[in-house]
Amino acid sequence: MSEPMGVPGPPQSEQDRIDAALTDLEAAAEQPLDAQIEAAQRVHDLLQRQLSGVSGPTPS
Repeated sequence: MSEPMGVPGPPQSEQDRIDAALTDLEAAAEQPLDAQIEAAQRVHDLLQRQLSGVSGPTPS
């Protein structure tokens, strides 16, 4: 059952947002360069935000 228009669905996870941004980036390939750049920037920002909390091994 779909949500009525104007009624928000369940909150998206960060992975859902990344998947949506990647889909938008793929679709932007057919758009003007400005749209491609905007889509790429959204993906970059989402990935940067997601990875900012990831820490790797501590250098010895």
